[in-house]
Amino acid sequence: MQYRFAVLAIISILSTGCTAFLPSHVCTKAGIPEGASGHVDCIKQIRAERKAGAFRDMSDMLVVGAIAYGVSQAPQQNSMAASPASSLPGSPTTAPGRMITRPSPKLCPDGSYVGGGDCILAPDGSYVNGQPTMAPDGSYTSGSPRITPKGNYIGGSGQMTMCPDGSYVIGNCRLAPNGRYVGN
Repeated sequence: MQYRFAVLAIISILSTGCTAFLPSHVCTKAGIPEGASGHVDCIKQIRAERKAGAFRDMSDMLVVGAIAYGVSQAPQQNSMAASPASSLPGSPTTAPGRMITRPSPKLCPDGSYVGGGDCILAPDGSYVNGQPTMAPDGSYTSGSPRITPKGNYIGGSGQMTMCPDGSYVIGNCRLAPNGRYVGN
């Protein structure tokens, strides 16, 4: 895909001529001759606009990449068959032919969400979805604290997963109504 864009860029440059992309040439074509008082300002403005456009393009590519990554990491569910995940501890059990349901993120009194279960108030005022355990940094998690690659602690057992926003959870990423991800 990147190769195709590079080829198209080269073809467009060769077909229009390299000078067509130079800010000096663009300003001259706009009627501001070289050496005129506004020529330097015109060049600076074009460079600033191109730089801003490049940052917007890069930002758009990162957003699309994050969305694509999130979609590719989404669990595939077959609502007509029992899931082998139903045999894991803490997973709902289902009869064949029934859809698997997982608990929705639960709203806690402070406006935060936990990934199912009850909101338990920790000594620091935060809420966790199980017995609060103090992590080495003084924060509280439910279950055994585990350090993430970002350096913060999350609780639980199971596989650590990176969510599309860069946060980490145990289990699958579930988007809560406040825009943050919780595990399940």
